[in-house]
Amino acid sequence: MKVLLIISMLFVFATLTFAQDVTPATTPTTDNAKITAGQTDTTTAGTATKDTAKFTPTTGGFAGFFMAGKYANMETAVNHTISPVFGIGVYANVSRGWAELLVGPSINFWRTKVALKIGISSGRNDPRFGGSVDLDLGTGRLGACWELNASDGLNKSWYNLESVATLSKVFGVGVMMRQGPGFGPRLELNLPGSGMGMWVAPLWGGQESKWTCILEGTYSF
Repeated sequence: MKVLLIISMLFVFATLTFAQDVTPATTPTTDNAKITAGQTDTTTAGTATKDTAKFTPTTGGFAGFFMAGKYANMETAVNHTISPVFGIGVYANVSRGWAELLVGPSINFWRTKVALKIGISSGRNDPRFGGSVDLDLGTGRLGACWELNASDGLNKSWYNLESVATLSKVFGVGVMMRQGPGFGPRLELNLPGSGMGMWVAPLWGGQESKWTCILEGTYSF
């Protein structure tokens, strides 16, 4: 299963790289998807410039759920940028017999966002750590995140991997793998100009080898 995910992610990555290579260098473009935290990213004849003097703090995040048997597993996150480079985020997850809350800083550089979080989880006396890396390729993105309790080690870490190609300002498609639900396709729908969107991922796997559908909404303002 992991080999299949890696092959799929490499295929999407190659597609995104090729799409960037064939983009006409003589056509000025402004990609709203790359305007993050109030920065202006305008590309003309292959030259990119960012006006950080007009930086405006932004807040974004997501909220969603999937069914784990008869019970819902719900998660939400809020991320706030406080400068062109630094931000802070909060993540929470609640399900039957489990709850966690993590908070921590994020750093933005080039097309990459790195975040680290620390918090607590239900029934545990040791801290829980989390981290994530997101790479914006302009025509898509790659993302990976992980979590673990201090006393568990890497063998019991939780992970989420995703690779998404941006087909237009409205649609995106890719693959993802999450520990528990499994592996499968991911479809994204965005409403241009509203900062609102949603994504759905039917995943196959888990201990019971069954389908699990994750549905989440996203926002940014």
